[in-house]
Amino acid sequence: MTILITGGSGDLGQTLCPELMALGHTLKIIDVRVPTIKTVQFIEASILDRQALQRAMDNCRMVVHIAAWHGVHEYRGERDFYQFWDLNVTGTFNVFEA
Repeated sequence: MTILITGGSGDLGQTLCPELMALGHTLKIIDVRVPTIKTVQFIEASILDRQALQRAMDNCRMVVHIAAWHGVHEYRGERDFYQFWDLNVTGTFNVFEA
């Protein structure tokens, strides 16, 4: 089965992807960072990009949505409240809508 992993380049995605591939699944990752796993199809885009997200879902039978900004980004001063809201709330809405 082809599975889309949102945020698949993050720590959780890089742990999950090999497990899913070992089960025989074909994976697509949509993320703003390049994954370390090279045997997956990679779409460099944000889940805030509704058109890219829709294209990424083509031919997928399942979506695992793990794209998110989390506390470490705030602690490091890399993201502010509005960026958290955009990705975590609006981005999740976009995934459900697509």
